[in-house]
Amino acid sequence: MIKVLKIIHVADNHIGAALKSSSYAGDFALRRQREIINTLFKVVDYANENDVDYILHSGDLFDTPNMKISDVKSVFRKLGEFNGQVLLIAGNHDFISEDSFWKTIDYNDNIYLFNDEVEKIEFKDDNLVVYGHSWNRSYISEKLLNEIDELDKTKRNILIAHGDIYTKESNYLPIDKENLISKGFDYVALGHIHKHEFVTERIAYSGSLEPLDFGETGKHGFIYLEIDDQVKTKFIPFSEREFIIKEINLNGELSDNDIYNLISGIDSTENKQKNFYRVIFKGRYNHHVNLDVFDLNNIFKDEFTYIEFKNNANLDFDIEQLKEENKDNVIGLFIKKFEDLDFEDEIIKKAFNTGLELLLNSKEGLLWK
Repeated sequence: MIKVLKIIHVADNHIGAALKSSSYAGDFALRRQREIINTLFKVVDYANENDVDYILHSGDLFDTPNMKISDVKSVFRKLGEFNGQVLLIAGNHDFISEDSFWKTIDYNDNIYLFNDEVEKIEFKDDNLVVYGHSWNRSYISEKLLNEIDELDKTKRNILIAHGDIYTKESNYLPIDKENLISKGFDYVALGHIHKHEFVTERIAYSGSLEPLDFGETGKHGFIYLEIDDQVKTKFIPFSEREFIIKEINLNGELSDNDIYNLISGIDSTENKQKNFYRVIFKGRYNHHVNLDVFDLNNIFKDEFTYIEFKNNANLDFDIEQLKEENKDNVIGLFIKKFEDLDFEDEIIKKAFNTGLELLLNSKEGLLWK
């Protein structure tokens, strides 16, 4: 009887990433760095609890410029606790170099790091051959995977790679999709793209285990597969948090309280205490409505773990009313200066609207706790 192999495919943890490009900074970023490590540890526990045979990691386990050696040692200790085999490749963010940590760190015999040439390792008891390739520099434009020889189809064959299957000419290891399909791998475990996606039934990006910013919305986790006489795969959501973008369409009839109720109602209480939210205002709103960020902070500081606001809505003006209400201040003077200009001119119209909005409305901002 053919043994069923249980395998987890994971990638792109970026442990140690400074998260400078994310909206959340400071103490919250430090907290998020810890969560990224902890989720990987939970994957190892999940693998042991479910008798998984192999963990395949498709690169960018670490973010080399920012990582701490203490975190590296902690990660390898945890991977060493896995009851099966851990097969790793280095990606473009943690590539192998002469002075890299890969050359100095000690790790258990159950962990194997592929070198910077396409190589293969065989597990005879499982009739399995795993091919892999680690990066040795920040950019690779050659189609290195095309060099893989014909596979032994009497064995189960898997490839672990970190690269770009969507762009023919890429600096991030371009992968020729048709060439790869023609080789006939039982499964190809890809990394580099942070959104999980099945390119074909047997070629997949697992995506980043934990999302890093608002460019990585949707579910994140790993791919679980079983191989016997066929290959069965499924994506398992596993991240601690999600990044969620919500649009709220405004109109001039909505009051402050109406808008705040719309914000409050974007998700369940449980999710609001867990996930990251970006609220984008669209449409038009009355100039009497208060969308000041500091007020929003105070209103929602206990309701959301993290929320930020982006105001793409336009103020709904009643010019005559505004002029009357503000005849003795700078807003009234501003309106008066534009009264005799040609509002059919789009540049003048845009300058007036932009200037008046800046005077009437506070700027967008962030909230976290």
